[in-house]
Amino acid sequence: QQGGSGLGLHIVYSCVTQVLQGSIVMSSTPDQGTCFIIRIPLTVQDETSAQPSPGKLN
Repeated sequence: QQGGSGLGLHIVYSCVTQVLQGSIVMSSTPDQGTCFIIRIPLTVQDETSAQPSPGKLN
């Protein structure tokens, strides 16, 4: 009967957007429910390959 702190959805958001490099969208309608759309790419860019190494020209 009491609401939570919302920490669980924050963890989900962080995992989807940062770790999995995806996106999450939520829509909610009173008395109808809530819908989450999570999109995750098939491949995730490695953070180390995303940054050019010092002294290396791309």
